[in-house]
Amino acid sequence: MIYVLYGDDDYTRDQQVARLKARLGDPATASMNITVLDGDRLTVGALQESCDAMPFLAERRLVIVRNFLSRYEPRKDAVADSGDAARPRRDRDLEEAVKAYLPNVPESTGLIFLEERFSEQNPFWAAINSTKKFVKCYAAPRGADLQAWIRQRVTESGGQIMPAAANLLATFVGENLRQLDLEIDKLLSYTGGKRAIQEEDVQALVTQVKEATIFQVVDAIATHGGKRAIGLFHTLLDEGTSPIYVLAMITRQFRIILQVKEMVAAGATQGEMQSRLHLHAYVVSKAADQARNFTLQRLEAIYRRLAEVDAGIKRGRMEPELALDLLVVELAGIT
Repeated sequence: MIYVLYGDDDYTRDQQVARLKARLGDPATASMNITVLDGDRLTVGALQESCDAMPFLAERRLVIVRNFLSRYEPRKDAVADSGDAARPRRDRDLEEAVKAYLPNVPESTGLIFLEERFSEQNPFWAAINSTKKFVKCYAAPRGADLQAWIRQRVTESGGQIMPAAANLLATFVGENLRQLDLEIDKLLSYTGGKRAIQEEDVQALVTQVKEATIFQVVDAIATHGGKRAIGLFHTLLDEGTSPIYVLAMITRQFRIILQVKEMVAAGATQGEMQSRLHLHAYVVSKAADQARNFTLQRLEAIYRRLAEVDAGIKRGRMEPELALDLLVVELAGIT
């Protein structure tokens, strides 16, 4: 049996792989019947040797190949009628050799391809669909589907969540299902299953939502609103956030704003900034908005001052909470 599991939802995809592994039976021997191959270094010899091996004290074995078929996806910048011309000869040879082998995969082996992409334009599409196969796309849920996923995940764990809380989670954590799963477990432990998860719970426990308050602190600094910035800072302290953590988050946000401002000046797109900085779209968008409120010189002055205060606290020359109070007022006055 050949499996092709592809898409950007690697969390759900990996759950499917875990179920397939569980079918191998006793975990003590299951690991001996699982082989993982790197698609970038795959050879037909290694593939055939792994698949043709007899299961050890079991009826089946699994061979998992990561990111092999994706290599053969048409490039976005390729000319539509260019065929295989742009692909190296060794890859075409490997392609034909693997295609020829696929119908010969033993019944006792489950061959699993884990891929980012797999389309009808892929040269392996027809070859795989002519065999006994299971092909499924795992697309990360977005928008209303993401909120539905959150509600379902909470319900399956025996809990409840209010719509506003689900919306807040979806907005700030985004479609990173692995991270959402961790945050939901944290929230369920906090509420103990005795009541529905509220918006206030998400605000208190989820790091990404706390970042939103940091955004507001930065906005207040940008508009010289020292009093408002201090109020927001103490809101974080009242929620149990340490001054050192707040300083680190403010420093991180100004570093992102500085990077985004430089990248915008260089003509980078939103997508390019997300990719280079490895940040969620919301964080990049917010940083781009905030960057418009600062000159490059002001950002550099603020960043230097943050570094000075951080060093002072770590060397014991400043009391953290007082240092942050004074710093926030000072930054709001830097022109």
